[in-house]
Amino acid sequence: MNYGQQLIKEAHEKTLFRLVKEHKALSRADLKRITGLSPTTVSSLADNLIAKGLLVETGIKEVKTSGRKATLLQVNPSGGHFICSHIGKKITSIDCLDLSFKTVHHFETETTPLSSLAQKIKETYQYYLSKHENIIASTVAMTGIIKNGQLISSTFIDVEGANELTRSMREICDEQDIPFFLSNESLFTVYAETTCSDDLKDIISIVVDDGVGAGILVNGHIFTGNEGAAGEFGHTT
Repeated sequence: MNYGQQLIKEAHEKTLFRLVKEHKALSRADLKRITGLSPTTVSSLADNLIAKGLLVETGIKEVKTSGRKATLLQVNPSGGHFICSHIGKKITSIDCLDLSFKTVHHFETETTPLSSLAQKIKETYQYYLSKHENIIASTVAMTGIIKNGQLISSTFIDVEGANELTRSMREICDEQDIPFFLSNESLFTVYAETTCSDDLKDIISIVVDDGVGAGILVNGHIFTGNEGAAGEFGHTT
């Protein structure tokens, strides 16, 4: 299989997984009808997702015809996990979520001083990794302006300490080959809105938390501006 074919396969797998998640349960026939893919392709993709532990077969779909009853597919909550962190003005929290976005582990502590958090963060990450081998990704949300993977300005957070903290998080993830994403909490919020519908392409999501800011989505892409400060209007009277 060449690179292009692999990308197409992965895109189809993501589509099937998203559809099953949105509808709670679907049969292979349902997926064929919705996507327009061939029965062989849908069956192969579904089997791959089952083999990866992302989907499970569960129950039988009731049908009015006398034909073969269809087996339903559902998302396997324990098939993957995410480590999601938030470094706020007062509290730093680290949650481990399953594929149903249920929190299975939670840790929180005072944000300041950040220099003293490094060891606690490392121990928390190592604990989550020891409990779950299938960590899909790790995210860190902050309040401030982030550019090129660095916090460059924040009204509430010690920039130097925060960057040292996220550097230690990134190193742990790199060791385990886990994708790591650092961003402003407003941008994560607006991106999360896109999971509700494929039709959401242009959105402004205003977040009122430690500060006031907005995540902006333009034509399906996150808009950060040249310096990563687009949407940071909390200082405006």
